[in-house]
Amino acid sequence: MLKAVLPGFIRRSLTIQPGVRLLQSVTNPEENEKDLEAIEVELRDGRELQATYDSVASCFAATGFALIKHPTKMLESDWADFAKVKELYLKEIENLVHTQLQLVGDIDSSVSVANRRGPGNLAYARGVHQDYGITDKDYVALMEAYGVDAVGAAWAQQLATDKVRGYCSINFWRSVLPMKGPLQTTLLALLDPQSVAPEDIIETGATGSTPTGKPTVQLGLKYNPEQKWYYFPDMMTDEVLAFRQFNWIKGAANPLATCFHSAFENPNPPAGAEPRHSAEYRVGVWLE
Repeated sequence: MLKAVLPGFIRRSLTIQPGVRLLQSVTNPEENEKDLEAIEVELRDGRELQATYDSVASCFAATGFALIKHPTKMLESDWADFAKVKELYLKEIENLVHTQLQLVGDIDSSVSVANRRGPGNLAYARGVHQDYGITDKDYVALMEAYGVDAVGAAWAQQLATDKVRGYCSINFWRSVLPMKGPLQTTLLALLDPQSVAPEDIIETGATGSTPTGKPTVQLGLKYNPEQKWYYFPDMMTDEVLAFRQFNWIKGAANPLATCFHSAFENPNPPAGAEPRHSAEYRVGVWLE
């Protein structure tokens, strides 16, 4: 068990009316501080949890996350080239979706996202969050916020077809070269969605980050001691962590099945631990 501080929880004392989205500024993050709090939480070992399941697929189905042994053919320089990511890495990811996660359905790369984080790249995503909302309407609204209305309309049309049972978006997150050893500094915390009380979920949106000026559609979280947080210690570059970011099944109740997450600092990193270099690649799956 590791104790560490996670930033970005919605303040437990904050009262928000139902149906009102709490907006947070990207351009002036200091404005958000009045609504947020950092809390020390206990993080369980995700490797130990996964060992209690009989397969990668069963762990992913139950918790929304799973670690996969997966050496990649991607070179250090390839991660900066989105065309190279789609050309090479997408094929690897498609294989993992079908063979390791055992999901049945076509891959949707039309809204794929690739981010490289670490020294000289994007900042680490510190702050407890969920990126896509919960409902199909949330997903379409997010596409519209980014000015790709046609993508959102086409997505809704595809979702309505008889062949499609639902849709999920999965983040494939890993440490990457030039790292040579285990990841031991800035780690990733994941929350088991089964441990989240509905009343602790807050509809949020980020302002100042979209071309349309519309806020994004996301979720924030109030802390609850019943929440079960996990991390995967000592990840190597031949491993990838898959976790759900959006999940919608037609005609179902659709309780939360996606993972709140945040970067956090290891409070006791070993001397000489390498700074984190990481990459994430998000793809959708049309579930059949």
